[in-house]
Amino acid sequence: MQSRHLSYSTLVIVCLLLAAPLRAQDNLLNDPDLKEMLKEAEKMQKEAGELQKQNPTAPDRKKKLAEMEAQARE
Repeated sequence: MQSRHLSYSTLVIVCLLLAAPLRAQDNLLNDPDLKEMLKEAEKMQKEAGELQKQNPTAPDRKKKLAEMEAQARE
């Protein structure tokens, strides 16, 4: 019975010792991968905005949507 507790205790201690180096970075803003992904996301947002300007929603659709919302409120 004691050997079972000893093995569980050893496992817990090893897990705690190995978890310390694996913890997350303290300052995420210094992470180069995160910076790259944020730049890519900004670029994608700009491209989406440009596409929206090039292909604006038709006024008829906006009008129909407004009418449908008004009907839904009634």
